[in-house]
Amino acid sequence: MKELTLTESPKNPQIEFAKRNIIHGLSTFNAWSALQRLQLLIDDINELKEILSPTLEERIYPSFFEISSYYQVGIVTCLEWHAKSRLFDLLNYNPKLVRQEDIKQLLNNPNILGMTYEGLTIPHLVASAGNIATVEKYVSVISRVLSQFKPKVNLGEILGRKTSSQESYESLLRSLFNDRNQLVHEITLSDIGHRNIRYYKSFDEVLSIALIVDNIIKEIEVQLSASAPYDFPNLLDSSHVAVTKTEVLKRRITEAEAVIREAISSGVLTDIFSLDQWDTIIENHHHYLEKEEQFIDSMSFPGYQYYDPKHNILERLLECRLEYLVKLRDEVLPAV
Repeated sequence: MKELTLTESPKNPQIEFAKRNIIHGLSTFNAWSALQRLQLLIDDINELKEILSPTLEERIYPSFFEISSYYQVGIVTCLEWHAKSRLFDLLNYNPKLVRQEDIKQLLNNPNILGMTYEGLTIPHLVASAGNIATVEKYVSVISRVLSQFKPKVNLGEILGRKTSSQESYESLLRSLFNDRNQLVHEITLSDIGHRNIRYYKSFDEVLSIALIVDNIIKEIEVQLSASAPYDFPNLLDSSHVAVTKTEVLKRRITEAEAVIREAISSGVLTDIFSLDQWDTIIENHHHYLEKEEQFIDSMSFPGYQYYDPKHNILERLLECRLEYLVKLRDEVLPAV
């Protein structure tokens, strides 16, 4: 019998991942999305527990539903998303931190040449290719990110904390990753054997795990936000809400304007710019930007409740302003 072959050529999974999740305006490849997904899982566990608890109480022990254990798969996905997105943030912020081992496996892939016409960079593909399948890998990636900024509380201290049953957070994560891998990749007697020897996690158990993972990610983010530069990508504020890119861009624009003003006031190229001229330009631009923001905010788009492009439009406007100021600083005011 002739061997069946697939009709479509395989696509490079790293390139496809980056195209789906990183390089467009709808990107959810960030720490906030990991926490948001985790909160939705927590809400779902609570809701399903309330619905199914009466049925479980009527059943002969051990009583369980398979679905409760499988929440662990979603919880680990949040940890994986957190680590991979933060690695991308780090390498995208400072490409000099890309290591030789990061790209070694990428260079052996013949499809990697396709990244150029897809608009991808090495940080895109390093993050896409990452496999966070164990607690050791999660710790390695997060430690790599945190070590660049020397937070007051390190990852070892966070993972050394104890649960109510005196299990360390590290031990809990190790068990979580192991259970997830077994659920996804194995079928053993603990899955298909007699009900008395079946392995499962109750709704209360997975809820406790999810809440601890939520605490771990939030504490890591607190330390990162407190120690990283303000323009490090996708930082969270004290309420664990994403700091918008527009906030960062406006701050960088203000700083760039101030640097140029200081150069003019100190006598650099005053034959081209006077301080009064510069102050008038800045005042006029701020008035213009205010009007542009009002115009963008007034726009109405179909389906805005699902995706509102206003933020991306404003971001692009601010990016153009910042690019102009940087060019002005580098070319017209070379002494700055």
